[in-house]
Amino acid sequence: ECTSCAAGTFFHKQAEADSNGSCSGNSCNVNEYQIDSTEVCVAACDSSCTEGCSGRATTDCTSCAAGTFFHKQAEADSNGSCSGSSCNENEYQVGSAEVCVVCDSSCTEGCSGSTNADCTSCAAGTFFHKQAEANSNGSCSGTSCSATTEYQVGSTEVCVVCDSSCTEGCS
Repeated sequence: ECTSCAAGTFFHKQAEADSNGSCSGNSCNVNEYQIDSTEVCVAACDSSCTEGCSGRATTDCTSCAAGTFFHKQAEADSNGSCSGSSCNENEYQVGSAEVCVVCDSSCTEGCSGSTNADCTSCAAGTFFHKQAEANSNGSCSGTSCSATTEYQVGSTEVCVVCDSSCTEGCS
């Protein structure tokens, strides 16, 4: 067991608090994470992080094994968790990749993208506001439609934006 390594060689240890480890290579191994920008690697990835991590939490995975979905808080995030073979109810799949991203917080019942206008349905009691009746996406807010800019579809909790030529509301 080594207590330090030559410059350019990475120090691999089992836990961050360990003072002993081994010296090899010029990068961390797959199931290790690098401490900040040092040449120190820790072999403490969560067991769900089968393809690498940036820390020891379940949400610190950097990629997942084929067939396992990568769940992230935002598309730009490089870390997430690995589980399952599909996205969860309040996530959307990024293209055809096995990557899922959490919906906007206003989309309580699912979405198709990252914005509040990408909701696919809303929680009971919250109105679904769409640009056109045929659209499958919209936003979730409030307990009624805007009387001057939207009309309510029957007795549903769905509102559709009035045609731009309507100046005092529509039906």
